[in-house]
Amino acid sequence: MGGKLLPDLSLEDISGITIKDHENSVVLRKGEKVWSVENRFSYPADFSKISEIVKKLRDAKIGRTFKAEDKILSRLTLHGPGKQEKPEDQRGAEIILEDKEKKVLADIIIGKAREASAGAGGQYVMLAGNADVCLTDKNFRFLDKEPAQWLDKELMNVKPDDIEKVVCIDPETKEAIYSLRRPEKGKSPEFSDLPEGKKIKKSKVDDVFRMLSSFQIENVADPAKKAEETGLDKALCFEYHLFDGTVYKAYPGNALADDNDKFYFKVDVSYVAPEIKEEIKPEAEGDKEKEADDGAKAKKAEEEKAKQAELLVESKKLNEKISPWTYVISKWKRDNFIADTKKLLEEKEAEAQKPEAAPTLKTEETPKPEAETPATETPAAEAETPKPEAEFREAKPVPETEEAETETQEE
Repeated sequence: MGGKLLPDLSLEDISGITIKDHENSVVLRKGEKVWSVENRFSYPADFSKISEIVKKLRDAKIGRTFKAEDKILSRLTLHGPGKQEKPEDQRGAEIILEDKEKKVLADIIIGKAREASAGAGGQYVMLAGNADVCLTDKNFRFLDKEPAQWLDKELMNVKPDDIEKVVCIDPETKEAIYSLRRPEKGKSPEFSDLPEGKKIKKSKVDDVFRMLSSFQIENVADPAKKAEETGLDKALCFEYHLFDGTVYKAYPGNALADDNDKFYFKVDVSYVAPEIKEEIKPEAEGDKEKEADDGAKAKKAEEEKAKQAELLVESKKLNEKISPWTYVISKWKRDNFIADTKKLLEEKEAEAQKPEAAPTLKTEETPKPEAETPATETPAAEAETPKPEAEFREAKPVPETEEAETETQEE
């Protein structure tokens, strides 16, 4: 393996990157604070992808080189994407790196990947102004050339357990369609005004509280689009109230005119300081103990105020970043913004009825024989003690129906 393709390349020196093929192109530009996708309304770019492509170019090692003859360039798709006279399947992708003065630092044509049968992989590339084709050890097969693929797509990442309450609001009446709330942190959400005979469908309610977790966008819409075009003028509002006082308001809009699997979306962030619940403690005894207790309360109140001020600044900063944009989200994500309460509830299971106990048959107790008394002479007629009357009572004839019932009970 030979030397590096671009040994002196440094990300700090790069202020502009253009990636293009015969169909698409993306222009990435370094701003004062962040990189942006210049030809996608200058929306913030995914810096990790920028860092990765620059590192790959810097670390790429040259395996071998050979002369760049026209037939070789055609076979390895190493003609520039702008060469209209060449067939599309003979033109490669191009990466242009610029400094802050827009001076070209490197211009690379990316050709075919090396066939697996010919060796251990790699990619054919050629530096602009160089007469040699290079085989590098790096692979650029999945190089993205569309603007949407370079956007910073993670919009929000709110942990479900941090959300205290979710309220769905009707756009016309401005009234709550439903409200779900955790009685306290760590507890399961509860439905306000739960209809009789219904219970919460846990899986669906969990989906509602997970909506803002690792929330990814697909694209950004043209800022010039009017709310009437996107359906955001009459969109449902989903309020997510966090325990710390931060409030996210999400507005899912209509489907795109040319793609029913994509939907418009907006979101804003605000902060409402939660009420501080004072701890109830037994009154301190003595002046010194009371003074120490008051001092601890004052310190805690100051810390709480400082924390709230910090959260207010953070929410304003985040709102300035994300609220001006109209986003494009996937259909499955849009479908998880549930407004129909029927989807969040299910029927309570009927309680299993206990089987009735079998009737207990009452039996007459046979009186116990009286205790034996010392034998005394009695007249012959009185020699036998008469048996209890019950034992001598003749059974009355039982009607057929009663007899059947009696047999059943005995069984």
